[in-house]
Amino acid sequence: MKLTRIKKVFHILLIISLVCLFIVISEVEPAEQMDVEVALGADLEKTVENDYTYIITRSIYVFQEKRRSSKVITSKGETIAAARESRQQLADKMGISGLEKVYILNENYAIHGIASSIDIIFKNPRVNNTGIFVICRNSSKDILKYSIPGYASSADFVEGMIINQRGSNFFPDEFDAVNTFVRMGSEGRSVVLPYIELTKEGIVITGEALFNGDKMSSKIDMKDSRILNILKYNKVKGIITLQENSKEYIDISAKTKKKVRCFKEDDKYNFIIDLNLKGEVVSNTLYNNLLESSNSRKEFENTMKKQVEKECSEFIDKMKNQLKIDCLDLGRVAAAKYGRRMGNDWNKIISESNIQVNVTVKVDKYGRGDF
Repeated sequence: MKLTRIKKVFHILLIISLVCLFIVISEVEPAEQMDVEVALGADLEKTVENDYTYIITRSIYVFQEKRRSSKVITSKGETIAAARESRQQLADKMGISGLEKVYILNENYAIHGIASSIDIIFKNPRVNNTGIFVICRNSSKDILKYSIPGYASSADFVEGMIINQRGSNFFPDEFDAVNTFVRMGSEGRSVVLPYIELTKEGIVITGEALFNGDKMSSKIDMKDSRILNILKYNKVKGIITLQENSKEYIDISAKTKKKVRCFKEDDKYNFIIDLNLKGEVVSNTLYNNLLESSNSRKEFENTMKKQVEKECSEFIDKMKNQLKIDCLDLGRVAAAKYGRRMGNDWNKIISESNIQVNVTVKVDKYGRGDF
């Protein structure tokens, strides 16, 4: 009987110990007493030759009764971590990480390399690694301080602007920190990030930034960005237009499918990119009886096919002769087939390769049709 009672006491004490071990009692603070970070910006300031100071700007939500706004805190340091530490000297509340929507890096910062930003994000488990990376021409501080009516922070606007490009300019869902980190360190792959500018009209996407490793190498405009996205990514959406003049044109909302084939001849790499564009007519003042006439449909699809192939070929020539970087990730396809970690310079190899683009255009919907 005594032994049974001892066992019961032991079991009770064990249960209490386990409960105390696994229950975490957190201190809960009102939102008004915390700095909730919504965005981070990074710039470089040259101090002496080949030496720079990191300028880190944080956009922080300010919670008030029935209202939410934002404020900006900028700090400096010899490293990103040092700048983060000095931030608290300028803040009256405890900073809360993990809700960052965008990471805005100045072009000068990106040219010198973004590896340090990627590294500190992945080293810190409290920072949001799904936030969107964006490159800006202006200082990130100016972007984050810019006030937009109806938005608590300009970071909210930038996030929505990038996300909603996916349905109109063939933008992918691959600009977050995780994808940037993976692409930066993978053989035969390259980083491409949205490029924004602060203009008289406000914050505008003006193209994309191309990277060689972790360093920005060049910037392309929106026309080239659309073609790059079509060639680089699979299952992206956007508008393609066939136009004779300002009054005669046809637009289709298309979704892409891409397949890349690779083979070698006499030690030279050859790539064939098969593109399938399938979509819906959204406007048409160029073709009559497109819905009823199969001849009109075939004529349109063939003409659009030739136009897209021409635009893709022109961009590939520019990539090989001017950009001189494998921004289409063709090296990844070749490495998967012929071997990785062989010391290949894929930028050089792709610039000397034969690249052919085959396009198929198919219209499957016509909106409300014609009268």
